[in-house]
Amino acid sequence: MTHRKIPGVHNVRVKEVRELLKLAWVRDEALSDRWNDARVLPDGRVLRYSGEHISSTIFPTREAYAEFKRECDEMMAKGPVDPTLELLGPIDDFLRDVEAHAKSLGARLRIPSEVLDGSEASLDAVDSALKRVRRDKRLTPEIMTPLVAYVGEVMLPVCHGRWTKFPTTQKRAVPVYDPAEMAAWQETIPATRAAADKAAADVKARRGSAGAQGEAFQNVMLQLRMSHPQPIRHDVVEEPLVGHENEPAIRARDGRLLQPFVMVFVPMVEPSKRLPLRDTVDVTLMPYRPQSGTGSGGSGGHPGWVPSMASAR
Repeated sequence: MTHRKIPGVHNVRVKEVRELLKLAWVRDEALSDRWNDARVLPDGRVLRYSGEHISSTIFPTREAYAEFKRECDEMMAKGPVDPTLELLGPIDDFLRDVEAHAKSLGARLRIPSEVLDGSEASLDAVDSALKRVRRDKRLTPEIMTPLVAYVGEVMLPVCHGRWTKFPTTQKRAVPVYDPAEMAAWQETIPATRAAADKAAADVKARRGSAGAQGEAFQNVMLQLRMSHPQPIRHDVVEEPLVGHENEPAIRARDGRLLQPFVMVFVPMVEPSKRLPLRDTVDVTLMPYRPQSGTGSGGSGGHPGWVPSMASAR
């Protein structure tokens, strides 16, 4: 849930934020956090304030802002959304039929079967075909399922990998801080933010640009980040790994998990970040090539390509 779905909530520009700050607002300690103040205005509305030079959000009531925070906390607790549930189907089915999925890519993209020979060079043809597909049609199971399967099958011989599932848990080093030091640092946050606002206001008074005001604000806030306490130790904890339950991966020979779905999905969503598919695969596989290899050559292909995972899975 986003704040835009709550009736009466709207964004306010920097100029309006500055005008609102002239009112007799009161900081709501319960709803404020480290980086955002909940400032209750005289008429009962709540300003979600992150800094004078930053646009903010107005909530019609304290209850509306509390609802927004509750919904955000619930979404965070659920972990990231896994788009593979919609685009690849159940992971057990995908892994069982991965070879058939890979073979079906040619028909989906209208590429002759002899072109899709399992080589890295064949990804050029895949790339060209994808450019002819409308963006809203790319992010569909009909395209994504065979595409992810084919890209993964191309990668397998180079990394000597096998299809697998993500582990259900992961180990993570958690920093532990001295409670007194952390409490003392947190007490400096309001004063530092006030100083940052003043620095930006001083630049404005000198008719400095909006960019210069923002830089002045950030320079002061940087002091807060630099003064953050150092951990006294790190505890290694094992925690659930969420968000990848349905994502197929490739376990390479060195134990790394490669993610063909991510390699394909991100460029589909944000075309501005798109690299040619062959280049993306080449970079990912670089650690697994012989030192004397020819880099992205891969053009020799795998004549008479036969799906490779029947036994490895």
